[in-house]
Amino acid sequence: MLFGTEGHGAQSLAFEFALEHAVLVRASVVAAIAADQARAHQNRLAPTLLSSTHRKECSGYTRKRMGSRERILVPLAEGFEEIEAVTIVDVLRRAGLDVTVASLVPGTVRGAHGIPIVPDAALGELDLSAFGVLVCPGGQPGTRNLLADERVIALARRLHAAGRPTAAICAAPLVLHKAGILRGLEVTAHPSVRGELEGARVQAEPRVLRSGSVLTSQGAGTALEFALELVAEFVGPAKADELARAMIVRR
Repeated sequence: MLFGTEGHGAQSLAFEFALEHAVLVRASVVAAIAADQARAHQNRLAPTLLSSTHRKECSGYTRKRMGSRERILVPLAEGFEEIEAVTIVDVLRRAGLDVTVASLVPGTVRGAHGIPIVPDAALGELDLSAFGVLVCPGGQPGTRNLLADERVIALARRLHAAGRPTAAICAAPLVLHKAGILRGLEVTAHPSVRGELEGARVQAEPRVLRSGSVLTSQGAGTALEFALELVAEFVGPAKADELARAMIVRR
């Protein structure tokens, strides 16, 4: 995700994006990003990530790096928990996984603490049948907004029925609960919503809990553990341990 400050030029921001993500970007893409940044600065707007044209140029770089066939969807609704969302996406991409951040409606999504993030796409622009994994950040009112979107609920239901992974942290296990996939399963969640998970076997420990194909966790403070457990599942424990060491995380 590309954030700019007034002290940087547009060209500098474009190159910072390429360096941060360790991916070679064609000169035409750099020029296009720079043009976007220049327009944003001129209009005194927050810089955007990439236009749809530039996204096509840069998308899939993680899949090419690691050859992973998993496509992971991270839906963002207004009021999402920023630490959880960014940690999940960051760690999974460090592992070389193909992650798409999708907003419920087109445009920038503002988190629970006022931090705006530009998604990769809007849900309506995606073929949801192409995704094999759903990972839901929590936060409020973000979780309530996810609950109100039948596309997210239907995707969770379809993936679970096919034995595919679904994961949720903080208040977002409520999304999996609404999809009807938590009944009888051991799960965890933020203490504020545990009483709403009727039919599930809600646990206070461990902080990250796996029940079959469902992974749940408790909140912003457990986001790194949660993300690393996903890496362990999709890439392997050795990769999760490698990332943990690099980030100075006890695992």
